[in-house]
Amino acid sequence: IDCVGDGADVRAGGFALPSNKGLRLVPEWLAKLVAPLVWVQPAIVPERCVGCGFCAESCPVDAIDRDGDVYRIDRRRCVQCMCCHELCPHRSIDIRMSRLARLFR
Repeated sequence: IDCVGDGADVRAGGFALPSNKGLRLVPEWLAKLVAPLVWVQPAIVPERCVGCGFCAESCPVDAIDRDGDVYRIDRRRCVQCMCCHELCPHRSIDIRMSRLARLFR
């Protein structure tokens, strides 16, 4: 990415990275065991989807395809970046979480 023009060398300040101190306390073997049970994924809500296709255009891994009048997310290709959820102008994409993931939010 090339930034040009006035302010090209200016960066926003005052941001702190989130701490992952708690994650370091979890043994690696336990994290690998529990990881499949803790998931977060986008889900298209057909009742709210107007078929604009902006989600598919915005998906960096092309995991969203048109299926007739609606769009579908290919779970095998989805990397859970949530770009579709963030960018949908009609708020047609919800975030679904496993029960275990909801305990940690």
